[in-house]
Amino acid sequence: MTKNTPRQRQIEAKRFEGGVHSKTMDEDRESICCSRSKLFVTYLNAGLIICLLLIFCSCARNTEDPLVAQMRLRKMQTRTFVGASSKAVAKELLAILQDEGFMVKNVNAELGLITAERDSNIEKFASKFWAYVFSGKQATWKKHSLVEITSNITEEKGNTKVRINLLLRVFDNLGRIVDVEQVLEEEVYIDFFNKVQRGLISGRGA
Repeated sequence: MTKNTPRQRQIEAKRFEGGVHSKTMDEDRESICCSRSKLFVTYLNAGLIICLLLIFCSCARNTEDPLVAQMRLRKMQTRTFVGASSKAVAKELLAILQDEGFMVKNVNAELGLITAERDSNIEKFASKFWAYVFSGKQATWKKHSLVEITSNITEEKGNTKVRINLLLRVFDNLGRIVDVEQVLEEEVYIDFFNKVQRGLISGRGA
């Protein structure tokens, strides 16, 4: 039986240490990879949760209660003119409508009702051109729009309350209605009421 010499034992010891060291390095690499994978999954889950929360919040804002939405719209469409008679307000409304290019269709002093409309050409050459390219003689495109305004005037204890409603109708080149929507931009109503207020202050509607 051959005995290992001190030199051989030293070489074997170094081999053993090298194998242990290599095994330890492999284990460290595997541990680091596992840690990175867990960290990536954690961040991914957190990102998904945040996205879901944002979508939920957005849907919650968009699904406004119909009654609340109607009350908000009515408030936006209504203005009370303190110390102004219904006659003065009606005259000012008519003056502004004519200045803005509206054609007055109906005036009912007893009911305090005024209706008017304004026709605008919204035809665009590009829309017409591409409609002909893709559809030929059957082409249709947006031709003109009609803004309809209805105002209700009520006098209460020396003050006059006005509510206006704006409706937009869009027609194609064949005269068919392709879109109907209520004007909901608050700035439009504010601007209109401010014009009435300035006219009353200047005394034009007196």
